[in-house]
Amino acid sequence: MPSAHLTANVSLTCGGSHGARTCIPVAEITPSILDSWWASADTRIFDPHDVRKRRCGNCSAADQSPELQSTPGLKSCSHSTPSRQEAFVIRLATALGVAHNGLFLEVGGHDGLHASNTVFSQVCRKWRGLMIEANPNSFKLLTRHRAGVIAVRTALCATAGSVDFVTRRAQYKGSDSDEMGGVASALDTAAQDAWRRKFVDKFELRAGNVTAADPFVHYAVPCMQLSSLLSALHVARVDIFWLDVEGSELTVLQSIDFSSISIGLLVVELRVANAKVNAQIRSLLRQAGYELVRTMKVHACVKCINAASSAVDILTRS
Repeated sequence: MPSAHLTANVSLTCGGSHGARTCIPVAEITPSILDSWWASADTRIFDPHDVRKRRCGNCSAADQSPELQSTPGLKSCSHSTPSRQEAFVIRLATALGVAHNGLFLEVGGHDGLHASNTVFSQVCRKWRGLMIEANPNSFKLLTRHRAGVIAVRTALCATAGSVDFVTRRAQYKGSDSDEMGGVASALDTAAQDAWRRKFVDKFELRAGNVTAADPFVHYAVPCMQLSSLLSALHVARVDIFWLDVEGSELTVLQSIDFSSISIGLLVVELRVANAKVNAQIRSLLRQAGYELVRTMKVHACVKCINAASSAVDILTRS
């Protein structure tokens, strides 16, 4: 299979076993290529520090947290924050008859280890996975950490093209593979300014540098409709869809033709303070036939570019 360089309007797709990852443009995907990737899928994760690989290797281990006792093995290898939302969703999927061998879609899974909700499903439940990540640095790590998933480097939007993606510069946080980066037009400007004042100024003072550089780096990344992408990948059914894209959730959902794709469970992150957008998201999903199962608080992230208290809506189609 050929390799390919990523251009402004081409989304790169990677699949296959660890050490033999093949990356080609989405437009070149065929059912036979997908079948080959799935057949060679390696469900292990590859942690550079090896700790998570060892922990997640014991899928039958008993968990100590009461919230996770009914999902053996999850606490030791979950990377979501907090892991209780992942536990609830997995138990719900099990109750709906999809305990093993399902298909998950994770949009905004970062590097595949940190801030990802799908490690347990892949490693311990043997689910197939499709992960979509726009940050080019996170994407490189994702393809190394998560052997066996199909990984696509693209943003999602209503019209195919390219968008401005913003993340924190490496010198301020250690890596440009920032889980809190996002499409520039969707990020909270006030939150970015607050982060700059509180953390960048502190960094510059500690370094003895009175001239603060721009703490953010911008990338032009490809963007396409989710429905078009799923069609190109020959995916008609998703059992769990995790959506966490730092403020662009409504845009992603608006790019879905719900009549052409079956989604069993949908988990959408919301910004608590953004009541207007949250109402639009919930209205769109009601019209698509989804009903709310539970809303769960996530966290308040003072270091985030888009600093705000967050929650997730967990929905299923009626």
